[in-house]
Amino acid sequence: MKNLYCIVGPSGVGKTTIVEELYRRFGYKAVASYTTRPPRCEGEEGHVFVNDVQFDALTDKVAFTEFAGYRYCVTRAQLADCDLYVIDPAGVKELLRHDVGKPVRVIGITVSPALLRERMRARGDSEENIEKRLDHDKEAFKEMADIADVVFQNICLDRTICDICTYIEKEENK
Repeated sequence: MKNLYCIVGPSGVGKTTIVEELYRRFGYKAVASYTTRPPRCEGEEGHVFVNDVQFDALTDKVAFTEFAGYRYCVTRAQLADCDLYVIDPAGVKELLRHDVGKPVRVIGITVSPALLRERMRARGDSEENIEKRLDHDKEAFKEMADIADVVFQNICLDRTICDICTYIEKEENK
């Protein structure tokens, strides 16, 4: 692809599910970012879990961000071979400061706070963690509409997948 598509949205909005479906249905490849946080569950995908020493040894880091004391990034080489990147607004701002070898398009994903809570409960998050994450995300994502090229409501996964695919196809054919 000629563009890199950043998928941005608060916790529980469905970013990982959307990216998995875009890969399964259309072959769009997502980057697995490096992080120093431990996996939420055994076999968790979407990240390369490393310790602080390994993280510090990475070269050519772009899109560095930090949340809850854990660090996240990707390398320029990782992005060269990928189409999608799940990232937060702070990471997008950092990413845009770097030449990553292709244009960056930002796709925002939203849903109601009630649905976010429901989805986080369904994946096993504690009520305390849900409230912390919602409080954090309210501030962290308040500028999402300003940095996103397009924003989709993820109420129906199939509809969201189709809308995103249509958007990507349009952008790739410009």
